[in-house]
Amino acid sequence: MNLTRQQRDLLHHEDQKLTVNVVPTDDDETLVLAIAGKVDTDNSPVAAKIFKRVFELSPVPGTLILETGRLTYASSTGIGMVAAIQIDCRKNGVRLKVANINDSVKKIFDLLGFSAFFSFITWP
Repeated sequence: MNLTRQQRDLLHHEDQKLTVNVVPTDDDETLVLAIAGKVDTDNSPVAAKIFKRVFELSPVPGTLILETGRLTYASSTGIGMVAAIQIDCRKNGVRLKVANINDSVKKIFDLLGFSAFFSFITWP
């Protein structure tokens, strides 16, 4: 999805524990956000705020891919934040896909019973 510099900046976050970046893609209908580091109780509100900005884009993407290949940890609060994103996606007609999830983070989805509600893919 082609975004302006200002839109990319609104979807970017970087601190000691968490980084969120837009990943360029040729697909005009798909927005890819790469998440790296740890999502926990402390920073999940910041991450949630960034992800909610997706729904302020014009046009809203048809598909949102959360690229999690470099996400090393997600607490139950972090997984809950991803579940809230899924709800927002459904309300806005956006398909959510979780890409390249590592086994330890996937295990938390499984333990919380959330895996059935998500589409896990390998990307690209």
